[in-house]
Amino acid sequence: LVWDSAADRALRRWDVPEPSGRRAVELCVGWGFDLMVFAGEETLVNSSCKKYLERYYPFACFHEHAVVTNDPLGYMEEHGLPLTKLHGELDPTRYPVQELAALEGVFLTTSSSHDFELVAAGADKGRALALIAERYGVSLGECAAVGDSENDLEALRAVGLPIAMDNAPQNVKDAAARVAPSNAEEGAAWAVLSCLE
Repeated sequence: LVWDSAADRALRRWDVPEPSGRRAVELCVGWGFDLMVFAGEETLVNSSCKKYLERYYPFACFHEHAVVTNDPLGYMEEHGLPLTKLHGELDPTRYPVQELAALEGVFLTTSSSHDFELVAAGADKGRALALIAERYGVSLGECAAVGDSENDLEALRAVGLPIAMDNAPQNVKDAAARVAPSNAEEGAAWAVLSCLE
């Protein structure tokens, strides 16, 4: 999802095609882990995920707008919502996430060692960044991107100056021209300042 905050509207959204979206939600609900469902412009969380996020993601703005439901598929059907993204907190060795990867028209990635993210095939941060750069009349070669996870790889590959965080996995560091200090050492600020020197 690329959002224009000034106009308060989506510029572009990539949704998971049906029936893959429905099947992905069915599988995840059946596995019973902490799940966030991005359904169009709404965010649905199950009750266990809500408790987890209240502890580790204590941002009122998010919690005021998230919908708590243990039946995300029913909620989506009732409100005519598509599946835009699934985010699950889990141990990938305990769940057959390869079943998700096998669905038609999806892309499976991760932002840590204990989660997965499922989006539409072709929907990634590099493509979103290209749309934003075009909007501002800037070439991707003039852009920098900062990342610390596998879901950042497409953005790092798309830009002229890819920067990885020191806490990133090695394959993310390998895609970077620079490595910033870790998240705990204000590495994102270092990365931005290094672009302005």
